[in-house]
Amino acid sequence: MELQDFCTQMEKQLGTFKDSLSKIEKQLDAGGTESKQRILAVVGDIKQLMTELSLQKERLEKECPSDWSDDKTRMEDLVGRIRSDIDRTWTELSLGDVGG
Repeated sequence: MELQDFCTQMEKQLGTFKDSLSKIEKQLDAGGTESKQRILAVVGDIKQLMTELSLQKERLEKECPSDWSDDKTRMEDLVGRIRSDIDRTWTELSLGDVGG
């Protein structure tokens, strides 16, 4: 995979994560419970991981290194962690009384 294609893929993934996070935040805003506090902490973690992923993508685009395999591995790991946290958050929202 070419570097530019990978960065485009990461940009699309970030957009998907932002959409999911926006839906989560809207659902959290509609409710107010103690589970909301736990979920808000995870939302903060997700935002931090997304920022890290975005910064790494921007750095790759700027530097265009010839060997970016370590960067690719780190970024794919971040995507996995973000996806896992988002899935866990949706599970907690559906199990709890947050937002309704």
